[in-house]
Amino acid sequence: MKAVDYTIKHVHNGEKPACKECDAETRFVTIVEGFKSYCIEHATMAMSEGGKIGGARPPWSKGLTKETDERLQMCSEKSKGVNNPFWGKVHSEESKKMIAASKRLNPDEIERRISLSKIFDLVTPIEEYHDRQGQYLDFRCKKCGSISSKTLVNELRHKAVTLELDDFRHHPRLGD
Repeated sequence: MKAVDYTIKHVHNGEKPACKECDAETRFVTIVEGFKSYCIEHATMAMSEGGKIGGARPPWSKGLTKETDERLQMCSEKSKGVNNPFWGKVHSEESKKMIAASKRLNPDEIERRISLSKIFDLVTPIEEYHDRQGQYLDFRCKKCGSISSKTLVNELRHKAVTLELDDFRHHPRLGD
């Protein structure tokens, strides 16, 4: 007995599944996956439905590491050293600049997020942020008025809108 016939007989009680929209024949995928919900003509509806769900299944590798799962270990070994597609290559200066630019927020967004900070005010003009090698900016503490140089951490890129600064030594309670 073929996998298709077995699935129809035991999973779908002898009835071949049909498209949810037009009752046309749907495609068989695997014995685990079963049949598609929609026919080829209505596949866009399935994509739309899948997007609304937002990924019903958790990722298969969640919680696994190279040390705990042999599949991940094999993948890691396959791309080490000379087997790595980037082995022996170097990014050009142009591509380095593009990568750096993609990781930066535009100045307006940085200013907006800094303005929401309840801890510090920005003293350095934001235009200098992209020009500075170390990307240090001067901030004034809203509690004591002291000025200190700090860097912006990647948390500024996230939607959290909180500003994380890398040095709270002169204000130990502000890190709480």
